[in-house]
Amino acid sequence: MATITLETLTKQFDSTTAVDAVSLTINDGEVLGIVGPSGCGKTTTLRLIAGFETATEGTIQYDDEDMTHVPPENRNVGLVFQGYALFNNMTVRQNVTFGPKMHGVRKQERRERANELLELLDIRELADRAPQTLSGGQQQRVGLARALAIEPRILLLDEPMTGLDAQLKRSLRRELGELLDELDVTTLYVTHDQEQAMAMCDRIAVMNDGHVEQVSTPADIYESPANEFVANFIGTTNIVATNTLAGAVDTETAPDQGSTQNGHRQLAVRPDDFVVGSGPIEAQIANLFYLGEQVQLIVTTGDGTELTVHCDRFDADGLSVGDQITMDVETSRIHAVNETQ
Repeated sequence: MATITLETLTKQFDSTTAVDAVSLTINDGEVLGIVGPSGCGKTTTLRLIAGFETATEGTIQYDDEDMTHVPPENRNVGLVFQGYALFNNMTVRQNVTFGPKMHGVRKQERRERANELLELLDIRELADRAPQTLSGGQQQRVGLARALAIEPRILLLDEPMTGLDAQLKRSLRRELGELLDELDVTTLYVTHDQEQAMAMCDRIAVMNDGHVEQVSTPADIYESPANEFVANFIGTTNIVATNTLAGAVDTETAPDQGSTQNGHRQLAVRPDDFVVGSGPIEAQIANLFYLGEQVQLIVTTGDGTELTVHCDRFDADGLSVGDQITMDVETSRIHAVNETQ
């Protein structure tokens, strides 16, 4: 295991800055997720840590060792990509033993190591199968076993569940999360799927346009987003001025940080923070979506502000588009936010 430290790490491709002065620490044994929209720099950051890209500026350290210009084959990093990149001309066991073989591990030892990992990942019975005969979930496990077989200091996962169906993702998310906890290996998990990151990672770094906007625990990022970008990217939120919530929020005691628009503070209010059925906020239902456990309402307030509101499916019974409703808001959950720089 190792602590990874990035200091003002920058990567430019011609005139494009993909990673812009990123400073970040991944603690020893931690699972850190990097999330953000396409093109934000998250995969480039992973490739810099792995050694597949060379930094334009800044440094990369594993513990106290400068790895900025060390070639990837000398970094002892395990990698799992979204395409798994398995060798179809090898069996599952041969795929897993390939890395240790390249590192000079003796045949018996690498076979035993492979068997242990296949057992751990519950795919021992697939050892003699060809990768192309496996399901997506099985291939993902083989890719992970191969990455772990070299006993890496660091594990890098780049969108490893892309292309899997929703039910399989949920199952593997739980299994992989439990496995990473058991292995206690320093892990960087790059994904566009915020739900995966929230469920599996100790901390999350939210990237935007090459910058890190916020690094914190999943709960802190959701409950206390640093700015409008984070609030809008992680989950669903409403960015509103205090006057939109007139009567429900005391402007004298409302959060005093955050930006203002037309003289009013900007507040982040999650859809779950509203209480439908009574209260000082009057609105009209513009749209309604049944989501199973919840019903999502799109409502318009008297000042023309559109809000997304979640309520229990039983509380929404009888509601329809065009209805006038009243709402209150859990003021203790409201968080003031700054505009994204």
